[in-house]
Amino acid sequence: MGERTEHPVMYAVTAEIDDPVVASRYLDWLTGRPPFEHSHVKQVLAWGGTGAEIVWLDAEPGGGTSGAVPGATRIECRYEFPSRAALERYLAEGAPPLRAEGKRLFLDGGGLRMSRRIGEIRAKITP
Repeated sequence: MGERTEHPVMYAVTAEIDDPVVASRYLDWLTGRPPFEHSHVKQVLAWGGTGAEIVWLDAEPGGGTSGAVPGATRIECRYEFPSRAALERYLAEGAPPLRAEGKRLFLDGGGLRMSRRIGEIRAKITP
């Protein structure tokens, strides 16, 4: 049998936010813009992530958003970890206090809903 190759792992967190002011503030928190002193994304990466991107998602063609509340803003953070073990370490040790901070800052008001996805990165294709 062949040797099993470990693939990098994508961890995506999507925030769906009803209030556009809260959505803008959430983006500031992710990136570390004032009034926030630290970038949430950089704090996640400090736990072993190798890269991240923040995507302000468009509505789907025809106005749909896969069950999202009409008019809500969806912001997705896609993190890359070198292995499933690295991601699991972050989820067990790093994520709980960072999630608590996010809940403290954004859960009251603004209609915030979160979803998460995990998957192996099997290919990266560039021009």
